[in-house]
Parts: sequence; C-alpha cells; structure tokens
Amino acid sequence: MNGSLEDANSRRFLWGLLLVWSQFVLVLLPNLLNAFHGISQQRATGTGAIAGAMVEDYANFGFIAGLVFQVTAIIFLLRAFSKEHLARSFVSIISIGCSVLMLLLSGLFGWTAWMGLTHHP
Repeated sequence: MNGSLEDANSRRFLWGLLLVWSQFVLVLLPNLLNAFHGISQQRATGTGAIAGAMVEDYANFGFIAGLVFQVTAIIFLLRAFSKEHLARSFVSIISIGCSVLMLLLSGLFGWTAWMGLTHHP
C-alpha cells in the first residue's frame, strides 16, 4: 500500500515539475532575454518595451493553457509533499513559488491588455 502511494506521489511531483518549469523556461526566460536585448538596441524604456517582447510568446504558447498548467502544477506539487522526502518538498516549494510568479505575471499581462482595450481612444 505504501509503495503505491509513494509511486503516486512521485508521478504527481514529476508532472507538477514538468508543468511549472515548461512555462517558466519556454515563456519567461526567453521573454526576459528578448526584452533586455530590445531595450539595449532601441534604447526603449518602460512597460511598453517589456510588453512588446511578451506578447509574441504569450500568443504562441497560449495564455489560457499557461494558466491551466500553473494551477494544475500547484495542485500536483501540493499533493506530492512528503515528510520523508525533504529534497522533494524543497523543490516543490521553489516550483510553487515560480508558478505563483507566473500566475501573477499572467494576471498583470491580462489586466494590462484589458486596460489597453477598454481605455484606448
């Protein structure tokens, strides 16, 4: 019984890591590098420079899919906590933090896009 429970926790942990880090690596890191590269080339400042870099990758990856990935990953990682595996719990905490960061950035992006649509002359 304990072996099957441990296998389920391991699968949840691995799926949670895959879901968290796929969006983090595929969206956030390239966007940050692209934004800083664009800022240095065009000498642009402000949120417009960073938002322009994020729009393309968010459209490609899928805004809604990213939200679903992050929420699902948080659920998997919370269910995979174990007192016996401190390293797994530590990695889960870091991954949940990255997932929350991605959710906050997604919310900020959605709010900015909504304000741009509703307040554009």
